[in-house]
Amino acid sequence: MKTAAIAVAIAVVLGFAFVSETMARSGARLQATAFRGGMGSWERVYQEERPPGIDWAPGLLLFKDNWVIVTGKRRTIAFDWRTGKQSEYSSPASYGVLAASGDYLWVGDNTNVAPGDPSYSADRVYKHKWPKGTWEGRGHPGGACANVFQLCSDGKANLWALFDGPMVLTLSSKGDWRQAFPPAGEHVTSSFPHISLVPPDELWISARRAGGDFPKSELLPPGITVLNTADLSVKRRLSEKDCSACYNPLASFQDSRRAVWVLGAGPSSGASKPEIGKKADYTYLSVLKDGKWSDYLMSQAPSKNLTARSGAAIAEDKNGDIWVYHGGLFRFDISAMTWYRFGEPAPQWDGFRNEMLATPDGRIWLTDRHGSVWTFEEK
Repeated sequence: MKTAAIAVAIAVVLGFAFVSETMARSGARLQATAFRGGMGSWERVYQEERPPGIDWAPGLLLFKDNWVIVTGKRRTIAFDWRTGKQSEYSSPASYGVLAASGDYLWVGDNTNVAPGDPSYSADRVYKHKWPKGTWEGRGHPGGACANVFQLCSDGKANLWALFDGPMVLTLSSKGDWRQAFPPAGEHVTSSFPHISLVPPDELWISARRAGGDFPKSELLPPGITVLNTADLSVKRRLSEKDCSACYNPLASFQDSRRAVWVLGAGPSSGASKPEIGKKADYTYLSVLKDGKWSDYLMSQAPSKNLTARSGAAIAEDKNGDIWVYHGGLFRFDISAMTWYRFGEPAPQWDGFRNEMLATPDGRIWLTDRHGSVWTFEEK
């Protein structure tokens, strides 16, 4: 009994020291959380063979409340999560990303082919009236932009697209492409991992740390750039001074309560700085609520198996809990300040560039780079 008591005391002291060190690093933002193992069942509901040489995760979108839309090779597949019914429709785009606007579905082509390839199309974004309308090509912005990595729609006439290059462009209701980011004279040397709309008038653009040959005065600072969607001006830029996840941000998400969550890799101390492609020390989930930032650690120990390129996604379930994929699937019960970890759907699973959503029946939907769509149901 005495030995056990001593072990518990040591664990408490070490835990307190860990929290104290991280609290000192990020100030009062860091919130203490508990960690638990969770249980549930995985099911693969769709699989499409991955094209040779293409790291591709299917597009995933909850459309009109009851349809989960998935993209395949020149087709879209619709799952009715209430009945299990599955429908398939032809599409001019392959392996695309998705967005919705009213009765319309947007698909961005992500085939990773260049002009001159027989399968290349000058149209990179298509608009389609669901379910049986014609597909309308929306052209190509020109330059180095070819693959579409992400689409966002404000539910009106405006579309935002994350292209390789990298750059973010907006498509007007008249069909005109306009560069939204980066601003003239500024450069980045790695792709932005994520964009998200934060109503009523903001677009959040995550930028990872990277090196390059551009003069330092021309390099964009890492972190999150917040654009005004009305005039494309930069409203503010967020760094680790604002939130720990902003050091190397991987994804952002606005929940139903209008709080904004950021998932990212952060350093354990001032001497340890995770760079792109290098090992990250800790993974953070940070939240901006009522004008105040809070940070939540996602692990009690350094995340040695993760890199800044690991897959990352955020979703909210019907109970308001936040789900995160990064090196495994997690649920964060904010009322209990507790993390639940559920692992991954298969051995050696690779969720790089994955997408995730929650349906009202409680299931979590995930994609992976092998062309699979998985569902998870907590027990």
